[in-house]
Amino acid sequence: MPYRSHIRVIVIVLTIMGFCAALFVGMIINTNIIGIALSLFLVTNVIVREYVVKGNWLTMGTIFSVLWFLYTNANLVNNYNNELFLSQYNIKAFIGYCLAFIAFMGAYWFFPVKLSHKYLRINGRTVTKVVVFCSVLSLVIMVYYYLRVLGIHNILSLSRASRSLIVSNMRFTFLFAGIRDFLYLVPPTLYLLYSRTQYTPAKIMVIITVVFNVSMALLTIDRSNLLFATLPIGYLLIKDRRVNKFVLLSIVIIAFVLLVDFKSTMSSLINQRRLVPVRINIPEEFLGSFQITAHIMKGLETGEIEFAFGKTYLDTIKTTVFPLTDVEPLSIWYVRTYRYDVYSRGGGLAFSSVAEAYMNLGFIAVFLYFFLIGLFVRLLEKRKDTNDLALIMYSLIFPLTYKFFRSEAYSLIKTGVWFWVLPLFLFYVLYQMTMQRAR
Repeated sequence: MPYRSHIRVIVIVLTIMGFCAALFVGMIINTNIIGIALSLFLVTNVIVREYVVKGNWLTMGTIFSVLWFLYTNANLVNNYNNELFLSQYNIKAFIGYCLAFIAFMGAYWFFPVKLSHKYLRINGRTVTKVVVFCSVLSLVIMVYYYLRVLGIHNILSLSRASRSLIVSNMRFTFLFAGIRDFLYLVPPTLYLLYSRTQYTPAKIMVIITVVFNVSMALLTIDRSNLLFATLPIGYLLIKDRRVNKFVLLSIVIIAFVLLVDFKSTMSSLINQRRLVPVRINIPEEFLGSFQITAHIMKGLETGEIEFAFGKTYLDTIKTTVFPLTDVEPLSIWYVRTYRYDVYSRGGGLAFSSVAEAYMNLGFIAVFLYFFLIGLFVRLLEKRKDTNDLALIMYSLIFPLTYKFFRSEAYSLIKTGVWFWVLPLFLFYVLYQMTMQRAR
């Protein structure tokens, strides 16, 4: 039996034994253990299968399952002494998250995908120069936005909520947010082009853009933006074996410890000019989505909230096709309706994709929504070795995975289509046009 198969058998046996023991203990001591044990059982087997089948721990299956565990179980872990698991709506929300897990992994693992042997690529000096020009222009616009429109003083002195309140009252907010997202697309795209054209300005712009993105993520105390600034280019460096996996693993472990308490650490450093000790805890972001899901399910049952019957998804399609359409995202609706104290200060809360799907068509929509996401990720993963557009999008999916759980479809799709998919498509069309002219 191959070495990796031995590992798989041993780990599965141990997790089954641990799961059964946890169920027994949970029945006697604390029912929260039941939910945590079931989740650990599912996640452990996903990670083992990913390694056995692909020979790699760093896959979308692994990242999705780990984040799923955190978003599903943070409340059970942080409120260990409270019997949360047996609460009616917590159990209902837990079922919804488990259904999302099954749907995603079912599509990601088993849906048949026809592989194409035709290599779809972007290349050429002309395309590289265009991307460099677009990245320089985007950097100039964002520097102007941060320094002149928002103000460096506001960046350094105001809280995130106060800055959000200023931004929400500005014109062209969608454009600035989109350009910021485009700058996350730049490093992996230019890195790929530089590896083929050896056009030096492309290499310089990769470095400048990464430094700018990381710097602004730190100054604005935004953990998700820091992941977008580092993970896509990091994935491509690993793929090309330019970074040692063990060195990267050490960096990831250290970064994770720091990111766990990232917001309070950076706030203290910027606002109070001192560094507080790092505290290991589960961040609040992992708590809100599950709580909102349970609250939405309760509201739908009591009649406090009405079913949407697909309206939120239709609004997402409408605002994606017509980006200036005035549509209120569910995350803003929820804060305005149930947490007006946060809304009035310009603050926000995570929403829940499970809650949005359930609002539209119950558990059926939850399954379909996550099945489609799993199918999309599988298509990218299967074609990334022969399709440059799929490879770049796949690298961007890594830091985007958290939005699979805590964002409505509106926030997940709109800017991605306009500032990732559309630019990549235009770069590909430009490359095809230059190739035709060369013939």
